[in-house]
Amino acid sequence: MPSDRTRARTLARIVREDLAECFAAREGRDDRGTSLPPVGGRSKAIEILDDFGTLCSETHGAVVWRYTGRHNQTFLGHEPTGRTIVVDGITIVGGDESRPDLHRLIDWHSVLSQMGVADGGRPVSVLPPGFADEPPAEQADA
Repeated sequence: MPSDRTRARTLARIVREDLAECFAAREGRDDRGTSLPPVGGRSKAIEILDDFGTLCSETHGAVVWRYTGRHNQTFLGHEPTGRTIVVDGITIVGGDESRPDLHRLIDWHSVLSQMGVADGGRPVSVLPPGFADEPPAEQADA
C-alpha cells in the first residue's frame, strides 16, 4: 500500500488532469460549455490548496483546488466578459489510479457572480414586521 504522501501526490495529479480536461476549449462544444482558458498557463492555472491537505482513506481521497481562467468564450450559456474567473472546488476521488471515480464539487454561485450574472450578496429571507415602514436609521438597528 502506498504511503499517504504518495497517495496524496497521485490524487493531486489525477485531479489536475481532470480539471485541465474539464475547462479545456474544444471544437464543436455547445454554448453551454465550460471552456475557461487558463491564465498563466495550465501549470499555474490549477492550484492544489495544500493548506487544507489532501484527505485520504483506503478507498477515497479529497483534493481541494482552485482554477483560474479567462472568461473569453461562452461559458454555461453566458457571453464572454473577458474577466479572470477563479473557480474553487473539491474533488472526491474513489476507485484506483487506473480507473478513478471522480466527483467534482464546484462553487458555481461564485463563478456566476464573478461573471456578473448572479447576485453575490446574501439574500434576506424574512424581514421583521413593519420593517419597510421604519425610517432607514431605525432599520439599521433591526
